[in-house]
Amino acid sequence: MYYATYLYLKPGDETTAIRNFEYDVFICYAEEDIDFVLDVLNDALESRGFKVFIHSRDFTAGEFIGSNIVRAVRTCRRTVVVLTRALAESSWCGYEIQMANMESAHRGYPVLIFLLKDDMTDSEMGVELLYNVRNNTYVPFPPEPDASEECLRTLWDKLATDIRR
Repeated sequence: MYYATYLYLKPGDETTAIRNFEYDVFICYAEEDIDFVLDVLNDALESRGFKVFIHSRDFTAGEFIGSNIVRAVRTCRRTVVVLTRALAESSWCGYEIQMANMESAHRGYPVLIFLLKDDMTDSEMGVELLYNVRNNTYVPFPPEPDASEECLRTLWDKLATDIRR
């Protein structure tokens, strides 16, 4: 399905190195985490000048969900995965991560950035998520008692730097 959609959406001779992306970052998240994504993460990224793609707001109505996911991953420089227990249970989020991995292979550089929101055990993550987290550097979200304004500002600045790379 990825390749069929990719070939359909693929532009002419455009190369990734000189490509201008429509968005800076696609946020991969479970619906249960929508408040955090819209009220916290989106605000932190947009205040740093990023154009953010959020599926609940930016998917095209009437399109197949799979096509919307592929378009989101292709038109964004990076994909940030908000890793929570709810995300680990979501098959659509798993598909978004798979498509971002395929896009990484196509571009020749990693596009996935993991923001670990929930402290999870290996078994809660499952094999695929665990593999991604163990083989990629990630950004841990501080637990509530440690989430001072200064700590959060440092986290958002770090995430912004990683998205720009």
